[in-house]
Amino acid sequence: MVILSGVICCLCWGAPAWPTDGVASRDWVVDALQWRFHRGLDDCDEIVPALDAMTLEWISESTELTLEIQQSEWPFLEKAPELLPVLIQAKAMGTMLEIKGDEKAQRNVVRNVRRVVRKTAGLPVRALRSDFRSLLRSAEYKRGHRSNK
Repeated sequence: MVILSGVICCLCWGAPAWPTDGVASRDWVVDALQWRFHRGLDDCDEIVPALDAMTLEWISESTELTLEIQQSEWPFLEKAPELLPVLIQAKAMGTMLEIKGDEKAQRNVVRNVRRVVRKTAGLPVRALRSDFRSLLRSAEYKRGHRSNK
């Protein structure tokens, strides 16, 4: 039992401290999302769902963020709709960090979502891989660069 507790503690290590007043701030959301993108959907079952709820609530109520998501532009959502909250968080993170340029912003969003997918058991990783590659390639072609893959 002690070993299991130690493993769980280590897997969830570095989680941001909960806001003392229970109300998220912009800085807390940025810190929380930076930590969150290194965890799967099913990791840290006592922390991730609460952190997701609080960050998504802050994003939805924020006056500084306006996010528009066309599901048809994100083909992985058809295969794994449970990734929509992560996509929202990733797009919000790019906006908060003021990542400029459509291509760079898209690459960062795709990389953050892809990292969460890799850390999540039970998702169709192989099926999603082609969607992520396609999205990353489209950003490369827009910039005039292309990979040999």
